[in-house]
Amino acid sequence: MKYKHLLKQIYIVVMIIIFTCIGASCMTQNSESSRNDKFTTATDRTKTEISFTTEPNDETTIVTTGEFNIADYQWGITEFPANEVLSRIENAEDLIEKGKQLWQEKLNFYPTEKYTIRTYYDVGSDCWMVTAEIDDAETDYAVPTAIIYTNGSVVAVWRE
Repeated sequence: MKYKHLLKQIYIVVMIIIFTCIGASCMTQNSESSRNDKFTTATDRTKTEISFTTEPNDETTIVTTGEFNIADYQWGITEFPANEVLSRIENAEDLIEKGKQLWQEKLNFYPTEKYTIRTYYDVGSDCWMVTAEIDDAETDYAVPTAIIYTNGSVVAVWRE
């Protein structure tokens, strides 16, 4: 009688261990595939910083810095809404070109080599943000920012 009860307990413990291992394996595969999807669909969405220039004549440094949350920028969206629709954003380079175009049209801003253009992506909202920043802490300047959905709908453009 004791052994029969002991066998049931061992069976239950073994099943718990198996299900825990399977669940952990599935979670690891999902997180890796979502990271790989981000990397393969748009390599510029990675969290590592990558510097490159878009054109040989363009001296602006472009740095991809990772993700952002659109909810953190509600004040900018409320204060500086943009009701404009551009073509679909294919990658960070496309975002940068559209961001520069918006900055020129709406803010009369033309980034130079002293600016670092940073791109961010909000996975949950399928939305991009692009900024032009100066790394010099002594310089007081306004950061031009544009938030655009991947489908091309411009959310907001401002200079803070």
